[in-house]
Amino acid sequence: MNDFEKIEFLDNEFSKYRKYCKCGHSIILPKKANKVICTFCGNYVYKTKQDEFKDRLLASMLKNT
Repeated sequence: MNDFEKIEFLDNEFSKYRKYCKCGHSIILPKKANKVICTFCGNYVYKTKQDEFKDRLLASMLKNT
């Protein structure tokens, strides 16, 4: 395996875990994390829409009690 193949392999692996923030920056999400803070704008980047919904629902429930 030469250097180009290694770089291409790593790029393909990172692309599986890459998500984009609302500001447009790409963030690498670890397997175990459901959300990560964007290093550029400070907003949360969620793995799925369902995780975002659960987090916001929980926050609003805790806020109202």
